[in-house]
Amino acid sequence: MREKIVQEARSWLDTPFRHGAGVKGAGCDCAHLITEVYFALGLIPKIEFPIYGPDWFLHAEDPERYIVETAKKYFDEIAASEAQPGDWVTLYMGKAFAHCAIITGPKTVVEAWPSRSKVSEINTSEERNHRNRAKRYFRARGIV
Repeated sequence: MREKIVQEARSWLDTPFRHGAGVKGAGCDCAHLITEVYFALGLIPKIEFPIYGPDWFLHAEDPERYIVETAKKYFDEIAASEAQPGDWVTLYMGKAFAHCAIITGPKTVVEAWPSRSKVSEINTSEERNHRNRAKRYFRARGIV
């Protein structure tokens, strides 16, 4: 199943970044990338996020709002040392855990990020957004 998750995540590569969207080839943001990949594999139900502004994380009152609160319903939180390809990570930005990406290798993730304008696979050791930020890791229930 881990390889299927990685393959499904990579099938989203080059999808344009679109805040609030989750349609392969047409547009998605980071949270929808996560939920749509796991939904496509039957690991979670279809998730509808509330409408939220693109800068919500700069003035969030709850650091778990949206991404972590949704994750806790459908995924198990794991230690960083347990994270493997097919799991996913969320990063603390602004005032919340506001960005997420699917782990594809020891130092690689697939993510939707606005400055790249598309879903990309990146090396986390070379990407400044992934260095020196608090992180939380999640695994789909039932995945070993």
